[in-house]
Amino acid sequence: MAIDLIDACQHEIDRLTTRINLLTQLYRSDQISNEEAIELGQSVAQKYFMELELDKLNA
Repeated sequence: MAIDLIDACQHEIDRLTTRINLLTQLYRSDQISNEEAIELGQSVAQKYFMELELDKLNA
């Protein structure tokens, strides 16, 4: 069961990383909307939280 949770956390981190990279490209090219800028901040926070959870599971 812990392995499934670890896999789920890693999958979510990968998904968030992909989205963060896309939104960062939009931000750097000044083509980001206000909603996307908010999503970027939320995604960074979610990824950080997921990494903390993954570290806790791997401890």
